[in-house]
Amino acid sequence: EVRWSKASNELFAEHVLKDGQQKDVSVLSGIGERIKKDLEDFLPDIVLLERNLEGGKILINEYIVKTLKLKGKRLVVFIADLYDKRETNVLDFWADISDAVIYLNEKTTLQVSSKCSEVGLYWPCLPFSHEMFHQMRKKYDINITVLNNLIRSRDLFMNSFKRTNLDGHLLLHDRTQQQALKMDDYRKIMAQSRVTFNNGRLTNLQHIVTGRCLEIIYSRSLLLEESGSDMNMLFVPYVHYIPFSNAHQAIAWTQYMKKHTEQCEQMVAAAFDWAVQHYRPEILWSVLFRKLGLS
Repeated sequence: EVRWSKASNELFAEHVLKDGQQKDVSVLSGIGERIKKDLEDFLPDIVLLERNLEGGKILINEYIVKTLKLKGKRLVVFIADLYDKRETNVLDFWADISDAVIYLNEKTTLQVSSKCSEVGLYWPCLPFSHEMFHQMRKKYDINITVLNNLIRSRDLFMNSFKRTNLDGHLLLHDRTQQQALKMDDYRKIMAQSRVTFNNGRLTNLQHIVTGRCLEIIYSRSLLLEESGSDMNMLFVPYVHYIPFSNAHQAIAWTQYMKKHTEQCEQMVAAAFDWAVQHYRPEILWSVLFRKLGLS
């Protein structure tokens, strides 16, 4: 059984990090009491935290950890954005105090130099359930979708698509509520798109597999992914998705798939089946339970 506690997130967002600044540490006692009550009501075997932030005396992380350790719970931390470009080694902090740390980017050198050899667990994709997406499948009304936040040179690709005659949904945003779509609208658009663009560029030499890849595949849209990440280690290029190296290739493949709809749908189905077979959440939890000695 799984339960979700919003105590730490709500208070952390409201009091500790406001406008990017660290705030009054006195609120941590209230946060700890909320978490303590959640633990007492449920008595879990595992507490899973999503934490991209470094630990420290004035951050909520340290207080959470002390509360959990006093209760004798296994602490598992999930780090989605793990790469060398980050200013702080969040993996190093969490590996030192956690029973397991799940991280999504295997190319980073951080796990080599840190204390992560025993507790680290690489998993290539966010553990989405495909049922969040595939039931919304509709006919393809959109030829190409570019729906991302405005980083990683994505505006160059979007502007290139704008100069074509392809019907597309092209939106780059700053992740604010005013600009970004609601989650339901976001899923519906991907489900209506024949091809959906994505990239994970950090630098010219470093690309990561983002959570968007699996979202697109589970939406039954064909993934158009910039080359350079580990995507070709997880899925088969030109069988499950289309890699591209520049805007000309991205446009050409989108135009090709518009004309060859049967081939496009075969690739979409193959990618979906492969993802469900190899990366569904149940597999991750099974591996994690064995690592923690719970199975």
